[in-house]
Amino acid sequence: MNINNVIKKQTTVIALTVIGICIGLLGISYAIFFKVNDSTNNQTVSSGSLVVQFGEGSKITTEMLPQTDEEGMATTGYSFSVTNKGSLDMLYDIFIYNDPDASNATNNIMLPHQYIKVSIDGSDPILLSELEDSGVTITSDSNYSSYNLTGENNIKRVVGKDIFVRAAGSGKDVNTHIIKLWITEDAPTSIIGNTVALEIQVFGEADKYVPNIASQINDLYKEGKSDLVADDYNNIRYIGADPANYIYFNCDDYSNPSAETCEKWRIIGSFKDIEDSEGQTAERVKIMRDESIGNIAWDSNGINNWATATLNTYLNGDYLNGDDYNSLKNDITKNMIDSVVWNLGGAPTYTSASNGLAKHFYIYERGTSVYGSNYSPTWTGKIALMYPSDYGYATSGGSTTNREACLNKELSSWDSVSDCYNNDYIFDSSNAQWTLTHDSYDSYYAFGVHRLGNANSGGADSDCSVRPVLYLESSAVIVSGDGSEASPYVLGA
Repeated sequence: MNINNVIKKQTTVIALTVIGICIGLLGISYAIFFKVNDSTNNQTVSSGSLVVQFGEGSKITTEMLPQTDEEGMATTGYSFSVTNKGSLDMLYDIFIYNDPDASNATNNIMLPHQYIKVSIDGSDPILLSELEDSGVTITSDSNYSSYNLTGENNIKRVVGKDIFVRAAGSGKDVNTHIIKLWITEDAPTSIIGNTVALEIQVFGEADKYVPNIASQINDLYKEGKSDLVADDYNNIRYIGADPANYIYFNCDDYSNPSAETCEKWRIIGSFKDIEDSEGQTAERVKIMRDESIGNIAWDSNGINNWATATLNTYLNGDYLNGDDYNSLKNDITKNMIDSVVWNLGGAPTYTSASNGLAKHFYIYERGTSVYGSNYSPTWTGKIALMYPSDYGYATSGGSTTNREACLNKELSSWDSVSDCYNNDYIFDSSNAQWTLTHDSYDSYYAFGVHRLGNANSGGADSDCSVRPVLYLESSAVIVSGDGSEASPYVLGA
């Protein structure tokens, strides 16, 4: 007989007990112990700021059977919410460990952690025994009876202090979590009759939380900033002739950023589902140098394959590595750049309102239409160029031709609608500018933005203005500035 079947039939007596610990309160709302970090915040916060709301009361008892990971992840799990009722933003940890009272009770044999799987909020399941030991000792200072959990009962950190809950009235102030627990399907029959008694605790810390730059831009958009809009694909973009999207980058001295020590770049926007070189997908912020680094051929050999283009070789060689007078200045700057998967889809046709709008180029750019079999629809690297769609979506339109009308006009004819290009910060009346996209009908042509305002293709061996474009490392934050030309955003990490 299959041993797993035996286990599943005989272990229905195993009970899982999850206990929420109360500090000075009764009922199903639980104030959580926390500390105030005096080095970052001098305010005193009462113990009623963080509140945990258990969806089914303070205890839940359920049968836990040996299951596959797929079966365990399909269970409903146990939900609870964390609410910040106070006036300070909070960061917090979630811990899980064996209940000491249950483990010390007569005739209770605790199930070893190497047979318990845990998942929180849909994360990949992991053995409880493999979770990081927190090193936390619960004492009477925490309003708990004093005990020190060691060995099998060590407190395990399920999620570390990267969970943020805002103060009441400042936006999102409730987080909901779901924990799923199950016994591994390879657990031995000797576990029959063992007890699982686990506690979940939340420890918070008052802090000045700064969300990453993508979240900050989304917050500005939600506040209704007039120079931020969502495009047809839910990316957040800056628009207009001179939006507040300036950012100091490539600085000699990041501790003293200024127009003398840094270059000014422009934030194009925050883009959904950008994959990095490690295969991690996230919302990432794309920036572009405000000034050109010069007029350079897309490919001096006249071949529109970005993987082999001489401009690619230069940008990700001498320019990136600091071997040119125009280049990035130091490792701090280089470490702020994400290596990502760039889409290299070509545009097959683009000269009418039915196929040449900004939204059409966005699809072309992310498509698989390329000129030849040796062309790839993607390339992974750090520095590239803007897309034609970036130019198109950056317009705010004007009084005669509004933004909607501009976005319904093919980019190849924008030279006839001055409201479109004159209200677009990417436009340069003095220079034609290269983009990343190639003409998939011919090996010679790549797309550029003409100095007359239209976007069209030209010979890859032509010299056009180059403004490097890159994605910032996802943990980067804006620490000061308002994005204006006089006060560009300042980056921190």
